[in-house]
Amino acid sequence: MVNDKVYWLGTDGVYEWSDEGVTNISNDTVGPWFKSDTYFNRGRFENAFAKYNELRHQYELHLAAVGSSTEDRWVAFNLINRKWYGPHKTAAFTPSHAASLLNESGLPVALVGGTNGTIYSVNSTSYRDGPVLTPSSINMDVVGAFNFGNAPDIEHWWGELSVLSKVEAAGILSIYPTIGRLETAEGPTISADLTKGRQRMRILGVGPGMKLRFQQDTVNQGCTIYGFEVPWFEVGRR
Repeated sequence: MVNDKVYWLGTDGVYEWSDEGVTNISNDTVGPWFKSDTYFNRGRFENAFAKYNELRHQYELHLAAVGSSTEDRWVAFNLINRKWYGPHKTAAFTPSHAASLLNESGLPVALVGGTNGTIYSVNSTSYRDGPVLTPSSINMDVVGAFNFGNAPDIEHWWGELSVLSKVEAAGILSIYPTIGRLETAEGPTISADLTKGRQRMRILGVGPGMKLRFQQDTVNQGCTIYGFEVPWFEVGRR
C-alpha cells in the first residue's frame, strides 16, 4: 500500500485500488508485458514480488524473464508521472526478494535480497553494479518508437538531430539512428557529448521512417535525456 492505494499483479496486468475504484494501470501502455509470452515468464507470476521505492516514488515489480526460473528482471511504475520504465536487469546478483523498510534514522529505504545471501540497497549514488574494485556498468539502452510522419508509405527527409540532456562532468552518449522501415539496419553511430546540455548533430537522411536508440554503459557515469527534435518533410510534396 502506498498513500492509501494498493498495487498488485494480476493474470493480465498490474492493478491499482484507490478511492476511484480498481483500475488496470498497465493495459493502455505496456499491456503486452503481461498478456503475451514475449517479455516475461507468465507461468511464474505467482512468484513475483514488489517493493516501493520511496526516493523515486515508484512501484517496482520483480518478474522472471522468458525462459527463466528466477525473478531476474524488474519494471517500475512511477506514481508521479504514471509512466512505466524497464525492463531492468542487474548483472551483480540474482534478486530473490525485496522490501521497503526504515533505516537506523527512521528514514525509508528500499532493499533487495539476492540468492547469494546478500542484501542490497537500491538507491545508490554511484552508477554501477557490484563492488567498488570490480564494478559492472549500468547499461542504459533506450529504443524510441518509429516515426513515419503519419504517412508510412511516403519517403521523408529527416533533418538535423538536436538532443537535450542533463549536463554531466564527462561522458559520451551513443545514438544509433535507423532511417527506413522496420527491417532496416541501424546507421552509423552518432556520439553526443554529455558535458553539453544541447547539441545539434548531423542530418539523419531520407527514408519512410525514423527511429533512434540511445545507449550509455560507462561505469559511474550518469546520463539523463530530456528530449530530442528532428525536423522533417515529405519528399516530393510541398
